[in-house]
Amino acid sequence: MATKKTAADDALESNQAAMQDQQQETTQDPQQGSDPKTGEKEPAADDIVEIFVERDGTDGDPNLVVGVNGKNWVMPRGETSKVPRFVAEEYERSRKARYKADKTINQLRGIKEAH
Repeated sequence: MATKKTAADDALESNQAAMQDQQQETTQDPQQGSDPKTGEKEPAADDIVEIFVERDGTDGDPNLVVGVNGKNWVMPRGETSKVPRFVAEEYERSRKARYKADKTINQLRGIKEAH
């Protein structure tokens, strides 16, 4: 005797199929060492560098936050941190830009730079 399929049976089968598809997607990661949610590769060991984050001379935040592509790295000021190379490059770019901006502001104010 054949049983009649109900809407609940159809929904259950659909959910089971969706769960199986999702499970296959997470186990069949095309990039080894990548984040299954975003597909981003984790930095290789040789892409990790050490940087020293200087104190800023104020009583401000004891940490420096560097954000790259929606991810943030928090590094303590006055200490050496290990970060991916692209974070260190962004920190250095930002530091140079700040120096250049400060120099321009000082020139506009008529303050001479000490050599």
